[in-house]
Amino acid sequence: MLRDYGTMSVRNVLEPAIYYAEHGHPLLPRVSATIKGLAAFFEKEWPTSHQTWLPGGSVPVPQANFRNAVLADTWKRVIAEAEAKSGREAQVEAARDAFYRGFVAERIDAYLKTAEVMDASGSRHRGVLTANDMANWSATIEEPLTYDYHGWTIAKTGPWGQGPVFLQTLSILKGFDLTAIDPVGAEFVHTVVEAMKLAFADREVYYGDPDFSEIPIAHLLSEPYAAERRKLIGADASFDLRPGIIPGFEAQHDLTLKMLGADSKTGAVYEPTMAHLEKRGDTVHIDVIDRDGNMVSVTPSGGWLQSSPTVPGLGFLPQFPRPDVLAEAGPADLALTGKAAAHDTDAFARPL
Repeated sequence: MLRDYGTMSVRNVLEPAIYYAEHGHPLLPRVSATIKGLAAFFEKEWPTSHQTWLPGGSVPVPQANFRNAVLADTWKRVIAEAEAKSGREAQVEAARDAFYRGFVAERIDAYLKTAEVMDASGSRHRGVLTANDMANWSATIEEPLTYDYHGWTIAKTGPWGQGPVFLQTLSILKGFDLTAIDPVGAEFVHTVVEAMKLAFADREVYYGDPDFSEIPIAHLLSEPYAAERRKLIGADASFDLRPGIIPGFEAQHDLTLKMLGADSKTGAVYEPTMAHLEKRGDTVHIDVIDRDGNMVSVTPSGGWLQSSPTVPGLGFLPQFPRPDVLAEAGPADLALTGKAAAHDTDAFARPL
C-alpha cells in the first residue's frame, strides 16, 4: 500500500515509531495492569516477554516512561536496508524484503523452530510459522464485497475475514422498518443483536478463503435466504448458535457444530486465545481519511502481549489472529499450510 499508493519514504514512516521506542512514552494504566497480571506467567513460561515488558524484573508503573530499545534497533535496520536502494518505491520494496524474506523472518523462524512455550492448551508447543511461510506471503488487492442497503452501498472484505457478517446482518435487517423504532430503545437493540447473532452463526460454518474453498457467499447474501433467517427473530433473545443450512453444505454444517460443541466447555462459542490466563485482549482498529480523500482502514489485531511470546532480538511479538480456526478436515475453516482460513478481523493489516 505504501509503495503503490503512498508518498512517504520508509524513513518518514518509521521514524516516529523509532523515536517512541527509543526514548519512551507514558505507559497507559491499563497496559501496566495487564503486564502486572501476566508477570508471573511471563517469568515462568515466556522469558523473552518478561525481559521486554518487565525491564529489570519490575512491573512498569502507570505513566512511567516505557522504552523498547530492541524494537527501535529493528526498525533502524529496516531503514538501513531500505536506503541501500535508490528511489522511494525500491526502498519500500527493500523494507518489505527485510521483513518477510530478510533478517526479521530469519529471527522469527529461528526462534519458533526451537522454542517450546506454554499455550492455551495447557501444554508446551513449538510455533508453526516458518521463514518460508513469510517469504511466500504477500498482500493482495481485491474487489470488495458489497451490499446495497436503502440507497447506501456498503463495502467489506471477502469471506476470508468476518466483513460479510455486517452485510448479512443488513440483509436480515432490511426486512424490518427500523425507522419506526426508537434507535436507543430495547426493541431496536434486540432486533439488531438477534440479526447479528444469526450472521455470526453463519460465519462459524461457512466463511473461509475463497481461493481454496467453496464459500456460498452469494447465497448467504441473497434475499430468499435473508427472508428465512429473518423469521427466526422473535420477541425473546436466543441463546443458541443457529447457522442456516445451505443445500450442498449439510455435512459441513453438521461437522462444524460438532467441533464447536466439543471445543466449548460451557456451550458458548468464543475466542479461546489466552483463556487460561484470565486476561482478555481485544481488537485495535484505525480509520484515517486524508485531505486528498484517501481512506485507510486497518485492524492490526492479535498482537496482544498475552497472545504470543516476544521474539528475541526483534522487540515485538508476531500477530497471530488464528485462535478461531478449526483444524480438522472437512469445513472451509482449516489451518492448512499455505491456505488461509477465515479469521475474526475485518480489514486485516500487517506491518509494511
